Amino acid sequence: MVELGQYFVAVLVWVMLGFILVSRALHWPGVKGKRAVTIFLRAVFVLAGLLGCVFLITATNLSRDDKSWFGLPKATPVVLSIECEFSHIPIHIPSGTTIHVVRMQSGILVPVGERRLPGVGVFDNVSALDGKDLDWPSSSDGRYLTGQEQRTMMTQGKGMPNPYAFKCSMENYGSITLEDVTALLWIETSDKKQRAYPVIFDPLAPQVPFQFYLVNMCSFGITLRMVQWSGVAIVRVAGEGKARQGPLNFGKRSWPSGLAPIFGPSWFVWNGVNDCQWDKNK
Repeated sequence: MVELGQYFVAVLVWVMLGFILVSRALHWPGVKGKRAVTIFLRAVFVLAGLLGCVFLITATNLSRDDKSWFGLPKATPVVLSIECEFSHIPIHIPSGTTIHVVRMQSGILVPVGERRLPGVGVFDNVSALDGKDLDWPSSSDGRYLTGQEQRTMMTQGKGMPNPYAFKCSMENYGSITLEDVTALLWIETSDKKQRAYPVIFDPLAPQVPFQFYLVNMCSFGITLRMVQWSGVAIVRVAGEGKARQGPLNFGKRSWPSGLAPIFGPSWFVWNGVNDCQWDKNK
């Protein structure tokens, strides 16, 4: 491989050589008494000089090592994808397995610009232990709305209670393990506001999908309508001093029309969640 300093010198030499060859061709006196032949040969020599210079620079560039002009390693490309599909509660968890859940509730998600307690993330791990499968949430987590409560909500125009959830998968299609990835989860609520919440994935190994669920926690108050992931993510790579942005592709599977609300009041009333208020001053 050609080192960076050698590469720079080689390119400079090839450019100077090309300049000399073209200059010599343009100032060549030519074949005496044969102007047409002289013009043709001069054009051939100029073209040969230019093509030779381009060829030599290209060959040198192909032999150059993978370094930037400042002698630092080139940034390894980062390609990320989140795919989400429709799911519902209760979620069946086979015995001995664990699911990762983002509980979509104002008391759990922290808005952009506010600090989260160190070491506290948004993912809740729910496991099926004791050799038994688990349907989550269970009766120990809350209760389902009664038929009368559901009819009252629809009559009052608060939306149709539903069991919707999303099963998502975040995947790193690059070649390096990412120390952490911060993606923005955009939530639109029934008060017609949109709010952004950072969700941190760490670490994220290449070609190893991280599966998780988005679960609606709001039955009363300001309820959910739509969710969306941002098109970029903040990425930290081992060995790099600063975080950088990378593209985040959001794929939708089994997704309804974008014109219709996806969520609404959850038909499961969670313990301790009596009234969802997303603004801190409420």
